[in-house]
Amino acid sequence: MNTCLPHGVMFHHFVVDEDSNSLGAISPRRLENIINYYQNGGFDLLPAYEWYERATTNNLEEGQVCLTLDDALRCQCSLALPVLEKYSLTAFWFVYSSVFE
Repeated sequence: MNTCLPHGVMFHHFVVDEDSNSLGAISPRRLENIINYYQNGGFDLLPAYEWYERATTNNLEEGQVCLTLDDALRCQCSLALPVLEKYSLTAFWFVYSSVFE
């Protein structure tokens, strides 16, 4: 297990391929590379519900990581979700809510 504090890794925009010039956006392939980095790098990449349960019961351990998706964008559903499903992972999906004010 990695000796770093428990944490989350946040994602936002996704694009079909790396050739897109959308600043800060990543492709599904890059997401897979990040997932593999964490899974093979001594981290414990947890499904969202397990990370949440451990966090709320003060049982998170070093190296435990969750994934988060900011603003619940359509590109996350179409491009990131299939990757998460491939690895049997879930993530926290944070919904952009200020439009409801």
